[in-house]
Amino acid sequence: MFRDLEHLQVYTVTEPMEERCLVSWRRPIVLLRQRSRLASGINPGMHTLGCMLSYMPIHYDWFARTGIPALVMTSGNLSDLPIAITPEDAEAQLAGKVAILLHHNRPIHNRVDDSVLQVCGGQPCLIRRSRGYVPEPFFTDTNVEGIMAFGAEKVNTFALGKGETILQSQYIGDLKNWETFRFYTESMERFRHLFRFNLQRLVCDLHPDYLSSQEAERISKSLSLPLLKVQHHHAHAAACMLEHGLNEPVLAIVMDGTGLGDDGKVWGGEFFFCDRAKYRRLSHFEYVPLPGGDKAAEEPWRMVVAYLWHYFKDEPSGIPYPADFVERIGTERIAMLERMMEKGVNTPYTSSAGRLFDAVASLLGICDGLDMTVLGCAEVDATGNVNVSKFSGRCVGPGGFVNISQNTPKICFAFAFNSGKCDIGIEDGKLVIRRDGRPGKFIPKCDHITFSSQFAQDTHQEVLFITERAVFRLVDRKMILTEIAPGVDLQKDILDQMGFAPEISPELRCMDERLFQPEKMELAF
Repeated sequence: MFRDLEHLQVYTVTEPMEERCLVSWRRPIVLLRQRSRLASGINPGMHTLGCMLSYMPIHYDWFARTGIPALVMTSGNLSDLPIAITPEDAEAQLAGKVAILLHHNRPIHNRVDDSVLQVCGGQPCLIRRSRGYVPEPFFTDTNVEGIMAFGAEKVNTFALGKGETILQSQYIGDLKNWETFRFYTESMERFRHLFRFNLQRLVCDLHPDYLSSQEAERISKSLSLPLLKVQHHHAHAAACMLEHGLNEPVLAIVMDGTGLGDDGKVWGGEFFFCDRAKYRRLSHFEYVPLPGGDKAAEEPWRMVVAYLWHYFKDEPSGIPYPADFVERIGTERIAMLERMMEKGVNTPYTSSAGRLFDAVASLLGICDGLDMTVLGCAEVDATGNVNVSKFSGRCVGPGGFVNISQNTPKICFAFAFNSGKCDIGIEDGKLVIRRDGRPGKFIPKCDHITFSSQFAQDTHQEVLFITERAVFRLVDRKMILTEIAPGVDLQKDILDQMGFAPEISPELRCMDERLFQPEKMELAF
């Protein structure tokens, strides 16, 4: 937390939209590019810094009295526990772990974490929607009255339907511990009371072991109300369609960590032809072992063993584990995982994109064990931007293995993995994605796309392709540019780098225009 924008800009680089978000009344945490380091322990290995400005009188008082430019702030809780809201809870959780506990004479009625966002392509993208945004409603084009959605188990939120608006809760967290689950149930009761909600239908995740799904089952049975179970990644796709106002069939590409699939396997790298109500799974990342189940998400080195064992277990020359990887992990632990996979002990199969990124992080020597969710993915992204140290080895990608020489910088490989040339098309009735591993020209999120028009031709459907900086529609075998992000140079940033010549829609518009409906705000409140 910085005392003002001037001191913040000493340590970070800001763009106009980022500054607008920082000084807005919502006062979110904004991820900014770091200019100079505050302290080595704040964001090790990252090139971004989560920054915010004061939003309570006591914050201004702190800075006025101390005269310092910044304070390192964290939520008042231990990891995986909800925020402490009484002096007694704070003392019990944090005594001996912090230098000073400053209590307030105003009681806290409701726990709400700080919201977190990052500006992508000139528009704010929420990573965690909480203080300042909740309970502002989402407006829909359909009646959702009486529907209560219970959310997943990790990074949980729930939602209520009122007429044609959706009221989403604040960030809840991981439901696996009792304190957070109690916060979850208390928050649901508070929302139902606050908004005079008449519960008519329940919706939960397909996974039967999620505590949110079990709570939905309990309430459904006790009140004799209908319960709909939704596949995790179809829910992601439907949410994206709702955000962008799409109510027609789409090709949905969902890259995620974990979600139970219809076949009982763990999905996560999915290609659907779907609408909001139903989906057809066209293709997915190849299934690989997930040794240890959820443990593999905490220890990315397991996925390196899984991928290499999966592809090379029958090779006469053996499995080509890089020497530095074997030295870090140890032959005994690698052999233990190989035996688990051979015997099928606690080894489900997964198509997860998140686990693929975890494997890359470990294979590059970036991250073998995780202290927090998606750290491996974040550090691969950071490496692709700033790190230029050397490595050698092989890595599995959606199109097979990429050979890496001893002299290849990490930065080049991360670009190749995250943003390399990508060819998407339909072959023999299957959706195919290829990567050639070359970095090429770099546009964030979408480097060079060649999209086969065969899919649109065969299905007679329009295909929407959304990147960080532009939106294209594939119509009648033509790629049409319909939207660009604010501040983007059409010729320099889009047309000169795409590798093809899209048509430009005569109604080309700014991507910001579809985000908010201010004329409805007064009615909503």
